[in-house]
Amino acid sequence: MNELNVAFLLNLMDSFSPSGNEDAVRALIAQTIRPYVSSLKIDGIGNLIATVGNERELLICAHMDEVGFMITGIRSDGKLFFNQVGGVSPENLPSKRVMIGENRVLGVICATPVHLNKGNDNKTKYSDLVIDVGAESKADAERVISVGDFICFDTKSFYHEANKTVTGKALDNRLGCYVLTELITSGALKNGTFVFTVQEETGLRGATTILENSFFPVGIALDTTTANDLPGIKPENSVCRLGKGAVVSYADGATVYDRNKIRMLTKRLDERSIPWQTKTKRTGGNEASAIEKRGKGSFAISVSTPCRYIHGPLGMVRLADLKATMDAVIEIARFLKEEKDA
Repeated sequence: MNELNVAFLLNLMDSFSPSGNEDAVRALIAQTIRPYVSSLKIDGIGNLIATVGNERELLICAHMDEVGFMITGIRSDGKLFFNQVGGVSPENLPSKRVMIGENRVLGVICATPVHLNKGNDNKTKYSDLVIDVGAESKADAERVISVGDFICFDTKSFYHEANKTVTGKALDNRLGCYVLTELITSGALKNGTFVFTVQEETGLRGATTILENSFFPVGIALDTTTANDLPGIKPENSVCRLGKGAVVSYADGATVYDRNKIRMLTKRLDERSIPWQTKTKRTGGNEASAIEKRGKGSFAISVSTPCRYIHGPLGMVRLADLKATMDAVIEIARFLKEEKDA
């Protein structure tokens, strides 16, 4: 692959698209890939489905949604009750900036100040938190906010030229969306159905609907996975590491993959000098689970990009790992086609 389009990646990350409200990122992707595909449609749940050549040869999924929140109530003083949409630990939320609803209202998540909470060892719960948008009353807040409004982190993405890293929100899974978009527009993928799915973070809903109605012999889940290569974390608990390449899993928290076929695929990556790693801990899960369970006998594989601090307000990824993921998917797709045609 050629040089990565960092500006496009940053635009994907900055899009407001929590689970169930993927409109903004879907529009950006559709505009970008439309000239390069045979067909493009949006199904009833909101998946963006692109086909090229023989659409039954290969399925690749990348979910558009990010973890976020939803307004569940408005207090008399104008503060906002909310809860998660996708898995976000409430302990990491106090003092974080968020963006709310169609009006993109800015707010800050607040909790009891630490110095007033001494001696309380209880973990923070969502019921302990509210969002402050500066409103003075319920009526004041309701002028721009409604119950049911979606919320995402207000984190501006940026590119570190010196060390070739990108930081920002929603890397899970705008990285996968970026990889799939670039592979489509570059012409690297000649045949297949390529689906940018909705609501992965709330139960694989988008991928499941695709697989309920169609059969694909092979399905690849493009995603992002946790790199806990941090101080105080033992190497065996780091899951994966930044700078070590694409993550090809033998197993995760939701799927056990075909070991022999994974070994054949990773041998091919070694032969092509494409850096890859596997998980040191069986954790996480992605749309490969839906492919395996709902695919009517489909072979599933997961290819992910390592990312620090996912499911939080800011993540970090190395561009070298992102490029390795792109190269790995190309080579895996070629290998699977050669095996099929043999």
